[in-house]
Amino acid sequence: MKKRLLAAVAVATTGLICAATGPASAGPVALSTAMIHPDTGSAGGPNVPVTQSATAQPAAVVPFSPSPTATGTGTPAPNPSGPPTFASNFSGKSLNTSIWATCYPWMDVATGCTNFGNQDEDEWYLPSQDQVSGGVLHLVAQPIATKGTNAAGQPETYKCRSGMVTTLPGFSFEYGVVQVVAQIPSTAGLWPALWLLASDEVWPPEIDMLEEWGPPDPGLSETFHPADYDVVSANPTTSNLAIGWHTFTLQWTPTSLTWWIDGKEELTTSSDIPAQEMYFIADLADYTLLGLSPCNGSLLIQSVKIWQAPGVTPTLTPSPTATPTSTATATATPASAATSTVVPAVQPASAFTALTSTPASTPASTPASTPASTPGQNN
Repeated sequence: MKKRLLAAVAVATTGLICAATGPASAGPVALSTAMIHPDTGSAGGPNVPVTQSATAQPAAVVPFSPSPTATGTGTPAPNPSGPPTFASNFSGKSLNTSIWATCYPWMDVATGCTNFGNQDEDEWYLPSQDQVSGGVLHLVAQPIATKGTNAAGQPETYKCRSGMVTTLPGFSFEYGVVQVVAQIPSTAGLWPALWLLASDEVWPPEIDMLEEWGPPDPGLSETFHPADYDVVSANPTTSNLAIGWHTFTLQWTPTSLTWWIDGKEELTTSSDIPAQEMYFIADLADYTLLGLSPCNGSLLIQSVKIWQAPGVTPTLTPSPTATPTSTATATATPASAATSTVVPAVQPASAFTALTSTPASTPASTPASTPASTPGQNN
């Protein structure tokens, strides 16, 4: 069981500042100048043996103990009864760019973007890597040299090109249920993530629904970065998320955050809950900490649904003529299902009062998870 490096990276006027675990002395970071995304950490992910030298290990590892509230209680996953406020089932042959952006909002340019807050990332995101077919969004990583820029705006060539999507500026929300049906790659060197960031582009908070690292150092985590920097994290042990479809659920209320994978509660916390609008991101990063950069694989997303909490008006900028979907269960939907929609309306309270058990969408012949993750470590 490997410990992972925790670092909250911020950019000052000319350099990078790194904060260790626990409360930090640094203040909030404007994401227009720096970005801190899913737990700056080391490599990870299951199943592929990779030869590595003793000198290739990260320079330091920092053990992390979670908050006492960072444990699951076994409650059933939410199964909202009303239509989602935001729903995308990726029909058609291309991404619906009226509700999806393909770069971080402070760097949404035609030439692409990357995450300058994480020094161990080596991908350049391009719209061409966000591909839709068969009712599925494919975020595709390829080992193709790609021209981009560095944090100073100077030309730089990246070894990897990949894909990401965000709901900002099209959609952001405060409190609700987020459900993603996806297949998570476990390829060596890849770093897929499903997460939320603040719409005001100030970090923290950050809510990581899921992160997984491909070999040689397997890892899977769910993490909350609150405004006081007192991080809460868990490392679920699951079936192989690269086989079949899996349902990832987050419920965000004024008093708690709770995570589920395939209907099984994995983490909950009631500390420092954000009271502000946030937006959803999915990305497929490539990490370089161990000098390994195969950059070859895809994060597959079948659907993204968000049920806005009643009584809170979400931010919606897409066309008001969009119509709601009819599917609102937390189970995997067929690849041929429905359309990408945004419903510009707050859902009734009944959408959150009907909580029932959500059947797990575990595929047949799913092997057991390879890594024995260390509960509570932060990544």
